[in-house]
Amino acid sequence: MSQIVARTSWLRGVVMGLDDGLVTTLVTIMTVSSIAGTQLFRTMVGVVLASAISMTLGGYASARASGDGNAITQGLQTGGAFLVGGLAPLLPVALHLSGVQWWSYGATALVSLMFGWLKVRYGQHVHGHWLKEALFFLAIVTAGTLAGVVIGWLLP
Repeated sequence: MSQIVARTSWLRGVVMGLDDGLVTTLVTIMTVSSIAGTQLFRTMVGVVLASAISMTLGGYASARASGDGNAITQGLQTGGAFLVGGLAPLLPVALHLSGVQWWSYGATALVSLMFGWLKVRYGQHVHGHWLKEALFFLAIVTAGTLAGVVIGWLLP
């Protein structure tokens, strides 16, 4: 039983970090890309790094409070997963692609498909078809994208 708890705790932190990395980075790109101009890449690297530190500390505090295994390891797993998740939407920014918002959305959508498969394959409590999980996560990503676009339009 303790192996199942350890496996589930590890996966929970990774899923949370990867999910947040993808969504936070993509929504931020959608929000600030029109006002950041040539500083978008530097801005986004700062956002991803600061958010990964925040996720590491939050993952540590959560694991410590719940007594779920090694809190330091779980914090690092959560923060590391955030960094990995943040790379997908950040890659088109680094490459200075035209229409960067939509390239970032496409990269995030592709990772969402892989993420759906991983959750079903390795998740202790995730049942169902991987495509269903992928589409569910893609719906979350799309909602975040739309929110980011609207917020970007509203910013002066």
